[in-house]
Amino acid sequence: MTSIKDQLREDKAIRDAAREVIDLDVAHVKTLASPDALRGRTVTPAADRAQALRKNAAETASDNKGKIAAIVGAAASAAILWAVREPLMALIDELTAPSENTTAEEEEPNDA
Repeated sequence: MTSIKDQLREDKAIRDAAREVIDLDVAHVKTLASPDALRGRTVTPAADRAQALRKNAAETASDNKGKIAAIVGAAASAAILWAVREPLMALIDELTAPSENTTAEEEEPNDA
């Protein structure tokens, strides 16, 4: 009978140890899945990368002010030309159309 009681005590001790390990694992998973832990692993690195990207963009922009000004100027010029394209094309057609005086002189041969 003693061996059965000893076996039950040993089994209970093993079960209690296993339960303690499982409880510790569950507590660890809860800690890893907490909002603060998730924020620390996701938001902080993303914010750091965004900060570095912003700083890099600012440095690049300050190093290339002339190029950026030229691109902005070209874009503004293109936008203005696009906005006035119809009147501009009409003006070009008017300036390049043959005049009536030139047409009449070309049709009449010179008898000199």
